[in-house]
Amino acid sequence: MRRPSKEHQAFEQLIRRKIAKETFEPGTPLATTRDFAKETGLSNSMIYRVLLKLADKKIIHQHSNGRFYPNSPEASTNETAQSFAFLLPKIGVWSAALQGILNGVTERSSHYRRGTLLFHEEKLIQQEAIADKPVYASIEEQHDILESFLKLHGEKCEGIIFDNIWSDEAIAPFEKKLKKVVILNRNTKLSFASSVCLDYRLATSLALSHFLATGFQKIYFITSYEDTYVKELRETLLKTAKEIGAHLDETHCLVVSDSKTRSEVLQKICQGNDRTAIFCPEENHAQLIQAEARHHAIKVPEKLGILSGTGTPGAQDAHLSTLSVDYALIGSRAVDLLRSESPAEEIITPNLVRRDTT
Repeated sequence: MRRPSKEHQAFEQLIRRKIAKETFEPGTPLATTRDFAKETGLSNSMIYRVLLKLADKKIIHQHSNGRFYPNSPEASTNETAQSFAFLLPKIGVWSAALQGILNGVTERSSHYRRGTLLFHEEKLIQQEAIADKPVYASIEEQHDILESFLKLHGEKCEGIIFDNIWSDEAIAPFEKKLKKVVILNRNTKLSFASSVCLDYRLATSLALSHFLATGFQKIYFITSYEDTYVKELRETLLKTAKEIGAHLDETHCLVVSDSKTRSEVLQKICQGNDRTAIFCPEENHAQLIQAEARHHAIKVPEKLGILSGTGTPGAQDAHLSTLSVDYALIGSRAVDLLRSESPAEEIITPNLVRRDTT
């Protein structure tokens, strides 16, 4: 387990001394994370993580307004407990990653003595089978879905977690009606929203470095769909490839959403003597590519390398090399941000797991 840094430990001791030595009138909070950051020179995110740790230890208490208070028997009696809401697509072929996030959301919500309101909307993504092209709700449809949800449940929710398929444009008109907002698996330009997303720079560096180290000459980025997460990952991948001199440009970034095209593309890119590698952001599609390679007798990994960008238990079952992401941690961090006093960003660090396909 990673040990706390010296700065982390020093700030924790500072708070403990303040609690022990200073007299706080009832209802008086500690300084804000921003003020503590100015006082200590530490980042807001580190300040917040230390305060959460002390709240877990019952040394301080975090109110539903996001502020931290010295702990006392009556510390939480003035709160009106509400639920955290999670607006996500109907769980189907996306179940493994979403289930991991859900586990993190529900467990962390329970820690804060909050219920979890799960709102599954099948119109957000329509995809019956892995091989089918996903159909996404338009911005107008997302707007109508959110408007209906807020009319029914808005007053009951302390904050709302949005899956990455929700667009900023659909959420923005409801700024005044939304109390706290966290968006998963992508960055956001909404000033009132927090986000939890993958460290794209590290993820793409791990993928490309692994391909180069294992002897692949040609590298492709192949996906079956395009959403904000995929676009951000692809843009970062292209920048990283240029920086390290990897053989990857926009002509090697393909959207392949049907079996016929997938078969044609796979045979074409595997022509010649060079070894070819495919970075596929979604695990379901990586498994389809793996099956297609077997069908055409393309040797994996001797001729073709496949790396998934998802890393659910399904990757282990399929013996896929993959970026590994802690989805429960994504859910847990999202709930923590719903308790934050101001919008913030949490970056999740991926790992690379090498199996039979690279």
